Amino acid sequence: MSGIALSRLSQERKAWRKDHPFGFVAVPTKNPDGTMNLMNWECAIPGKKGTLWEGGQYKLRMLFKDDYPSSPPKCKFEPPIFHPNVYPSGTVCLSILEEEKDWRPAITIKQAHTHTHKEWERHQCFHLFEECMTLAQRVSNYCIFLCGSKHGTLWSSDCSLICIVLYFNPF
Repeated sequence: MSGIALSRLSQERKAWRKDHPFGFVAVPTKNPDGTMNLMNWECAIPGKKGTLWEGGQYKLRMLFKDDYPSSPPKCKFEPPIFHPNVYPSGTVCLSILEEEKDWRPAITIKQAHTHTHKEWERHQCFHLFEECMTLAQRVSNYCIFLCGSKHGTLWSSDCSLICIVLYFNPF
């Protein structure tokens, strides 16, 4: 491990502990022997107020290479979330986290962490996803109402067909 990377990450850890946004978490993991692993951080981003995600903490892992801060950390949601800036694997896709694009060694963990949150909130797809989830929940509740029985839920082929039609042609 690079002395430069460890020194920088140690400084950033101290700065984070003194000042970080409310509700955000960024903590280095522990090695099997109990020592701190500054190259692997477990983070969390709070859900936005007034949305389905309010009150949630969305886990993000930050992995640093030996040549940090010359190269950016890899940021990955665990488990993956649905968002236009997140690949299906959970990896965050932002230009400031790409070495060939906007990454600069002066970018701190705090800046990368909060920028990820801002981008997460910024996209209209995020709000569209909320609306789709609400619609899907309404359809699901209606299907259970239509196809329910005293002994639980009965999913016959007729009920499944009704639910598929309702999903694509909501009431």
